[in-house]
Amino acid sequence: MSVSEREQAKPAHRERRMSIMNAVHDIMSVSKREQAKPAHDINKQQKGRYLTMICPKCGSNNVTVQTVSETTTTGKTKGFGWIKSCIGFLLFSVPGILCGLCGMGKGKTRTTTKMKAMHICQNCGKQF
Repeated sequence: MSVSEREQAKPAHRERRMSIMNAVHDIMSVSKREQAKPAHDINKQQKGRYLTMICPKCGSNNVTVQTVSETTTTGKTKGFGWIKSCIGFLLFSVPGILCGLCGMGKGKTRTTTKMKAMHICQNCGKQF
């Protein structure tokens, strides 16, 4: 292949590569737009109106939304400290074993709160 033939092949190769890159870019941008759609677009009708919430039990659309907070508490208390008692025994002999009682009964408590939306039908009282 001569130098002039290589020079002529470069723009053709560049054009093919650019068309492939543009096609990939278009596919990626379409998928990003689909992922970026808000969740409420799923509830749209074809006419552009939003659907109302419908009760699964009675079929009524008289439904209200309330936020409910769920609180859970977990606790852990400390027991006898064997390492403290061994060090106390080495330092103070037999009365040093009582050092293991230091900090006994104290504990850590963890409280977590979760917010949850509850849908309540005003006609039949169903919660979902």
